[in-house]
Amino acid sequence: MIRFLVGHQVLAPVNETTGDGRTPADLADRNGHMKLRNWFQRAASWNVAHLCVDNRLTDILRSKVEAGEAKVTDDAAELFELAINPTASIDDQLAKLREIGVGVADGEGSFVTRVLTEAYTRASLQLELPRLPADAQLLKLMLQTLLPWSPETHFLSSPAVRETVRVVLTANVALGPRGLPKDLLFHILTFLPRH
Repeated sequence: MIRFLVGHQVLAPVNETTGDGRTPADLADRNGHMKLRNWFQRAASWNVAHLCVDNRLTDILRSKVEAGEAKVTDDAAELFELAINPTASIDDQLAKLREIGVGVADGEGSFVTRVLTEAYTRASLQLELPRLPADAQLLKLMLQTLLPWSPETHFLSSPAVRETVRVVLTANVALGPRGLPKDLLFHILTFLPRH
């Protein structure tokens, strides 16, 4: 159901009230559903990216990012906290990322290890919240959105950035032998903003 609603941008606010002024969190509380109440309270300020991550809707998140309708960079810390499974060890989750080709360097200094360890620590403080198992493909997608532009992450850039890259590459081809070498041009394009 959530997949359908998020995919079709039917995002009724979870803090909308009934005719007598009660919110879904109030109704859950009244009926003794404390975990559901906590989820409603937490989700009251979420956007489409939060809902996709919390429900492991990797394909919908990818399409929303590609269309410029969702940004992981805006709320990265909170989104990674939702994506991590605090009941599984961080080493197991990093191993799953290595299996699918995410460059996870050993040691605490690597970007991926640092981001995921911080999220794991924050998520561990909220074990009472229901969680789905971590999805390595979702984590890979989220990590890719934080990286600078590259041919591999091009599809995750906003439509405006993709158009800018297309124009720059077309102009460079038109220059023929006077154009910049591809490696240098790609390096320059890494300085583009993500969105």
